[in-house]
Amino acid sequence: MFIREGEGNRLETVSTEDEPVLIVQTGRGSQVRKAKIKTAKVVEVMGWKAVGAKLTEYTKSLTMEWDQKKKPDQPELFD
Repeated sequence: MFIREGEGNRLETVSTEDEPVLIVQTGRGSQVRKAKIKTAKVVEVMGWKAVGAKLTEYTKSLTMEWDQKKKPDQPELFD
């Protein structure tokens, strides 16, 4: 297992992009703040025993999503 055992510990999402970009949005209403984080520049590759890196403080108004690059015009081999 690469996820530490404990209540609430889980894998949320993964990316297979070479240089993934994470869009982080915090706040509500007029207090909304958005940031794009290039994860390759923020988080270094770690060994299998590493716990991880904290990108931001968790709040109820926090949302994260991967920035989707344009898909190539070439059709996918496997759909």
